[in-house]
Amino acid sequence: MKLLLVTHFYPPEIGAPQRRWEGFVGHWTRSGMDVTVVCPLPHYPDGKGRPGSVRAHVRTQTGRFGERIVRVPFVPNAKSAAAKLADHSLAALASIPAAALRPFDVVLTSAPGLPGLVAGEILARMRHVPHVVEMRDAWPDLLDQAELPGGRAARGMARVVTRAQSRADRIVTVSAAFADVLRDRHPAVPVDHVSNGITVDNVPEIEGSPLDEGPIKALYLGTMGVSQGLHHVIDAASIAGSDVVSLTMIGGGNQTEPLRRHAAELGVPVTFRPQVSGEELWAAYAGTDTVAVPLRAWPAFDYTVPSKLYEIFAAGIHVSAMLSGEAREMVHDSQSGFCVPPEQPAALAAKWTQMHDSRTLLGQVPGASRDWVRRHADYEVLADRYASILRETVDKGKTR
Repeated sequence: MKLLLVTHFYPPEIGAPQRRWEGFVGHWTRSGMDVTVVCPLPHYPDGKGRPGSVRAHVRTQTGRFGERIVRVPFVPNAKSAAAKLADHSLAALASIPAAALRPFDVVLTSAPGLPGLVAGEILARMRHVPHVVEMRDAWPDLLDQAELPGGRAARGMARVVTRAQSRADRIVTVSAAFADVLRDRHPAVPVDHVSNGITVDNVPEIEGSPLDEGPIKALYLGTMGVSQGLHHVIDAASIAGSDVVSLTMIGGGNQTEPLRRHAAELGVPVTFRPQVSGEELWAAYAGTDTVAVPLRAWPAFDYTVPSKLYEIFAAGIHVSAMLSGEAREMVHDSQSGFCVPPEQPAALAAKWTQMHDSRTLLGQVPGASRDWVRRHADYEVLADRYASILRETVDKGKTR
């Protein structure tokens, strides 16, 4: 089977979708699948890319798993919502001529970026092959709830996404709950669920920091954007007090500076550090008592699962979650920590105070969390399931 993957995010960039494709594409090519990826030149998250990359037009290379990678241009330094839309639109437009003459039996388009859905549909129709749409987040629902500027543009993009979903030959979500939503919304389109995950054997089992008598060491590690509502985590640290909790935030995003200012205004001594990966990431986890995983109290997040949960579960680290819906149930089922409602800093502060006063609550997370990931979210299992979905779609030979 020859697969064309249309995506805006791909290794060597670092991030959740990049890890997803690293896990899946490696398994698929080892199993004999012929994979071509069309994506922008690497430029996430700083928006700058590598020297000379902005001037390039289309560049073809061989990936680490033997896949063909067709690189297309991007808009540099796309920080605002409008600039990001321009970046995603340019890459999507460039993907059509770049991939049109490549051999493929099925097109898999991963969103966001949302404009790529249009490019994927055009490519599939040009070659009369099925189009599989992957929704990594709860789109278009988030467009209505994410407080984005430019209401008319957001409504237009919501219509584009809904149309692409309704015209797809198959939809794949990363959340079981959102799969149910889309089954109700698009009853004529088959919808499957293939979650994010992790290659469990690549994740070290982390013992965590010693349970001393000082403040609890709490960590946030990941994107600092609007969706996370991280000011509520800082509020919780303020309510609990510096004698109870010491907060470190590692990562980057458009909310980094507002969060710094918020912490300064409250007088909370938050340590901010830039994004880390590899051994530095595991060292950061090993030096903490608990990891905060928050999302905003938006209805769409009832069927959204933060991808970082899988690596935290696999490593056996305690979780302080501010989540709802499916993600909340995962924290409970994996026995990895506790969950309070989103945007409830007083509830998080109360839990941290309880943990500080009763250190046994911070004890080693049981091996059940790692076993849970191995059963439900190991990339070897997920990649096989995804490949079966793609083969079945090709065999049906459905086109609209």
